[in-house]
Amino acid sequence: MKIILTLLPLFILNFSYARAQNCNCPNDFGFSSSRKVDTIFHLSNGRSIALCGYRDTQVAEGRTFYSEFVLAACGEKNAIKFWDATLECQLRVMSFK
Repeated sequence: MKIILTLLPLFILNFSYARAQNCNCPNDFGFSSSRKVDTIFHLSNGRSIALCGYRDTQVAEGRTFYSEFVLAACGEKNAIKFWDATLECQLRVMSFK
C-alpha cells in the first residue's frame, strides 16, 4: 500500500506533463511555431485547449484579458478560432450538463 501511495503522485505528475506537452501553438493565422502556449484550459471530458496570444492584466485589477489570440485543441494541428487585436476578451471554462 505504501508503494502505491508513493507511485501515485509520480504517475499523476507524469500524466499531467504528457497532456501539457501535446499543447502547441498552431502555425495558421500567422502564429510562428516558436510561440509558447500562454494558458491551457483542462476540460472535464479530459481534453485540453491551448491559448496562444497576448495577456493583459492592466485593464482591470484581478482580471485577465487576452487579445490577438488563438485557441487550439491540444494534439491538433489547426486552430479552433482566431481573435484579432481589436478585441480584449476574458475567457472561462463553463460546464454544461
